[in-house]
Amino acid sequence: MLLFVCLVYTNQKRSILKDLSKILSNAATTEEQKQFFDSIKHNKEERKEALQLNNFVHVSTLGENKVPSNEKQKAFDEFWSHTQPKTEGFSFRTFLKYAAVTLVLLAAGTTVLLLSPTNSLVKTKSYSYTYSSEAASISNLVLTDGSKVWLNANTQLKITHYKNKVLVDLIGEAWFDVIHDENRAFIVQLGDVQIKDLGTKFNVRAYPHEKIFKTTLEHGEIEIIDANEGQLALMKPGERFAYNKHTKQYRIIKVDAAKASAWVDGKFVFTNQSLQKICNELGLWYNVEFKILDQNLAETKYSCVLKRSTTVSQVLDFLTVVSEVSYKIVPTEKGKDKVIIYKK
Repeated sequence: MLLFVCLVYTNQKRSILKDLSKILSNAATTEEQKQFFDSIKHNKEERKEALQLNNFVHVSTLGENKVPSNEKQKAFDEFWSHTQPKTEGFSFRTFLKYAAVTLVLLAAGTTVLLLSPTNSLVKTKSYSYTYSSEAASISNLVLTDGSKVWLNANTQLKITHYKNKVLVDLIGEAWFDVIHDENRAFIVQLGDVQIKDLGTKFNVRAYPHEKIFKTTLEHGEIEIIDANEGQLALMKPGERFAYNKHTKQYRIIKVDAAKASAWVDGKFVFTNQSLQKICNELGLWYNVEFKILDQNLAETKYSCVLKRSTTVSQVLDFLTVVSEVSYKIVPTEKGKDKVIIYKK
């Protein structure tokens, strides 16, 4: 397996990236290293570029048969720990907090759309709003009680307010920061099961094309309830509840909750994921269709961290440098480009 981590890639100078990747992976000879550093010593622009890449790129060749999976995981977790803010600084999440506008004030044309209020408060004692986010957008909304919700790309959220409860119907992925109220239940409905807030920060992923939905608890408690209102689980921070919509089976595992909500901070995080799964996620964000021509290539696993501000071409360019991947982008009449990935 090849482990690569790319936090930002902002240029097309692939020769510098290729040389630096070779040095970081201990594949460069002493002479090649000397030539590289001599070159950037006398070229201000190249030196600046190399320093930027060295700050944000980590490359390591981990042979599938030589390095145990626990060592690969340890290496990735160690890098991941260094990507987390040490103090409460200005993060992407903080930016969204200040950049977003309360949705009742939003006008048409923004990335978060208030689609339609439904029902009559006078007649039914309830009212509903549906919110939607587009591809390549992360959107933030603030509820009337101060609770906050972040919507990932291609997500739709319907919130129905009653006197003593709030019901949320989700298609896609959302991160919730709920202000708990003993007199008002906050429930996310996902078909056969419900997620009940008990004073909580949690992530829910429930895209219709995926057979498993996941909820990951970052802070507080959530209760998982079945269709008969029986308790399936009372979750603690750092736990993930994964439910198979077809088999009705579920499991609870310990995870790093920060990875589950990394998308709120503008990151993709893939840990030991196949290229096919990575492409599926990238396709959802960039609104492109991926086709991998080689099955072995599709099953090759990677661990990576990518900024969502990185373009799909930049991600693919980096991949061509550190692996045997080539690609071409084919425009289509539908307006959704197709990316063909094949072996060099």
